Amino acid sequence: MNKTTQNIFIFKLFKYPFLIASLFALIFYFIFTHNLMPFIISLEKSSPSDNYIEKYDDINNDGCEEYIELFTSDSKYAVINNCDGSIRYAIPFYCEDYVGFNRNITNDYNKNGIDELYIFTHSGDTIFLNIIELFEDKEKAIASHKIIPLERFQFYDNKPDCLINSVQYDDLTQDGYQEIIFSLRAGFTISPRKFYSYDIHNDYLKSTPDLGAACSISHLADINNDGKNEILLSCGDVNNMENPSEHLYADSCAYFMILNDSLEFLFAPISNHLDRAILSPRKTKDKNKVLILPHTRYPYSSEILLYDISGYAPKLINSKTSDHYISWLYFFGECVPEKQLVLKKYKTICSINDDLSLNTVYKFKSDVRHLYMENEHDFDGDGIGDSFFKSPNGLHLISIPKRKKLAKINNITWGNSAYQTHSYKTANHGETVFLNVHFSNEKIIRFRIEKNPLFAYRLLFGIGSFIVLLLAFSLFDLIIKQRVKKSLEIRKKLQELQLLNSKSQISPHFLFNALNSISALIYKEDKEKAYDYITKFSKLHRSLLENSDQVFIPLSDELDFLGNYLILQKLRYKERLNYDILCDKNVSPEVKIPKMLIQGYVENAIKHGLMQKPEGGKVNVKISQSEKLQITIEDNGIGMEAAAKIKNRADSTGKGLRLNKQIFVLLEKLYNYKIVCRFENVNDLDAGNAGTKVVLELPKE
Repeated sequence: MNKTTQNIFIFKLFKYPFLIASLFALIFYFIFTHNLMPFIISLEKSSPSDNYIEKYDDINNDGCEEYIELFTSDSKYAVINNCDGSIRYAIPFYCEDYVGFNRNITNDYNKNGIDELYIFTHSGDTIFLNIIELFEDKEKAIASHKIIPLERFQFYDNKPDCLINSVQYDDLTQDGYQEIIFSLRAGFTISPRKFYSYDIHNDYLKSTPDLGAACSISHLADINNDGKNEILLSCGDVNNMENPSEHLYADSCAYFMILNDSLEFLFAPISNHLDRAILSPRKTKDKNKVLILPHTRYPYSSEILLYDISGYAPKLINSKTSDHYISWLYFFGECVPEKQLVLKKYKTICSINDDLSLNTVYKFKSDVRHLYMENEHDFDGDGIGDSFFKSPNGLHLISIPKRKKLAKINNITWGNSAYQTHSYKTANHGETVFLNVHFSNEKIIRFRIEKNPLFAYRLLFGIGSFIVLLLAFSLFDLIIKQRVKKSLEIRKKLQELQLLNSKSQISPHFLFNALNSISALIYKEDKEKAYDYITKFSKLHRSLLENSDQVFIPLSDELDFLGNYLILQKLRYKERLNYDILCDKNVSPEVKIPKMLIQGYVENAIKHGLMQKPEGGKVNVKISQSEKLQITIEDNGIGMEAAAKIKNRADSTGKGLRLNKQIFVLLEKLYNYKIVCRFENVNDLDAGNAGTKVVLELPKE
């Protein structure tokens, strides 16, 4: 593709700079924003931790989370620190240790604007509930400490065999005050395995009998339209009880259980053969539907069941078996209104449709685990808390309603299974959120989540890049138009010069003499020879006409034209003119050269060299190729010095050579096609001859 063709192509390509700028701006915007997320997660620190509880919570609702430490290695205190790090409360505990697993330790049951602490401890073989109510005095912070004995437990392997599970808060009695609801569950011993509700306002504790089954609270929801929340339980097949047949509900299977506000069964528990049953209320028009996700252990198939509980006993109305392992996603709030969410094969977040089929909400590239938190922050401002997911070497912040990743960080070295995750803000860090992940090997990883400053400028970047590109392409389009216009002008000038050159070389004298020679043959009645010369004469002129709009022609066409020209000249000068045309085999006949390039120099050699000698002479044309294409025109005429002495001849204007020089200049400007022309004297002292050699060096292409 030559320069003019390239310019014309670029000219057409950028003919519409607005569209081109829009296209490139979109491409740049996509590249810039593809991995640009609204928030940035950075690793704050990774350090070992003592075996104690820590939590961040906005105790006094001032918009800043206070730091709570419970049972550090050297003390049995509940210490609440202000946002600036100073101690606000220090409450002593008179006990042996806390009862583990519960992290939901703060709640404002009486709506007075200050949270209470709910801490479970044990002394000897008895478990106690500690309720610490905090007060803000004008001069100092004070607290009251109430201790409620709950239950006796047993030891297993010299360790307390009991844990607090599923702590929730709800106004079951509808008196305007919330009760604390929790389960107390033994691990390997017989009891206790109960659910409790403590009415703080009326100081009333109630519980279920020992259930035996390993249960926890799944949801609190009003599923029978009585205006009070029922307690939907999640049961699992842990099978770690001794003599399970002695208990009414053994932990060797899962159960479908729902408790009412009095901690009584809403219906008789239903057992199943699977190892776990998680209950969730299904929001429908009649609100009497309960969705159950019983499943076997990974990697086996899972099953989803939908029950109608409007009657005396639950009625199965639909079921769906999945070939993939499905795990339930636990959220503090409603992440997708009126939809339950599951994690399929640990890679795909799915919502459950009305027909129990799964609809993909978000898909991860690798296996993930959901980091459950009680205080999920609403990062994107849609009113719904956003969720963290842990991949093998990264952390992902996902907005499930928007099906969008808000932030991610890679190259994280996790610990063993995470058992505590909470997020918080501090007074001196503005809107920055911190995330602490605790692991069972007593390792803490802390992350910082903050707004990405570049994300707010993504639209401005897109508009700015479009404006810059539009200006650039408009300017480029203007330059290209000017270049194309100039190139066309040069091409036109080049064609005019070549036409003038052809007129100067194929002069009227040549035409007149050629026709006279052909007429002489006709007069002598040498018809075949005359016909042959007429044919060559016509080919010569046809070649001129066919190539009139061409700048370059194939070498073979140029040599055909030159051959016809020399044949006609030979007809005129007879024995005074001899010639040879030699072309090396490595020279392609299809290589293109400027038209009438060789003929002009051959014409000059005949006119000013050979025909100045009475006996005439010979002209040799040789084409060879090495690094460049080389054309040599050599004659044994009178030589350059003798030819220069011939003055005042009407046919010796030198116009053809001047035109060639101008053509060479234009060819270099327009096509970057540089021709080197050298004139050399040829002196053969032995033969007493002088002559001229013209060497033309052309690019290969």
